[in-house]
Amino acid sequence: MKLRTGHALTILAGALFAFAIASSQDWPLGTRLFAQSIAVPGLILSVLNFTQEMLRFASGEPLSASFDVPMEKTIPAPVLRYRTLNVFGWILGLFLMIWLINFKFSIPLFTFLYLKFEARERFLSSFLLAGLMIALIIGIFDFVVHVPWPKGLVERWLGF
Repeated sequence: MKLRTGHALTILAGALFAFAIASSQDWPLGTRLFAQSIAVPGLILSVLNFTQEMLRFASGEPLSASFDVPMEKTIPAPVLRYRTLNVFGWILGLFLMIWLINFKFSIPLFTFLYLKFEARERFLSSFLLAGLMIALIIGIFDFVVHVPWPKGLVERWLGF
């Protein structure tokens, strides 16, 4: 059997999730729950995906070609370059906001800004989804799991 790109990615993701589970065993409960709430479902899904691909291979059914689809050649190189730089700019902006403000306020702010200005969503949709992010981050990770958030640069300057 020929190992395809999708198989390698599934194996790599599964190994990464297994490593996260194993390395978080000695962590405090709140931190361990945060890591394992992502790693355990990820490992299960990786194993299920790999098993499904192997069963398809054994039955002679064609394997999924999600990573083998040729890229569309009609998009001009300058447009692709602009789109790539645009995405990296948004990601860099998110990292800068996290560093300057802090994580729990930067994520909802980034969500609102991205949806409003890049995705051109309506104000109400952007506002509601940013509010949902606030509820998830502060509600679950701050009040329930008690994740200690590192302070941003501005918070340290102002002495919060």
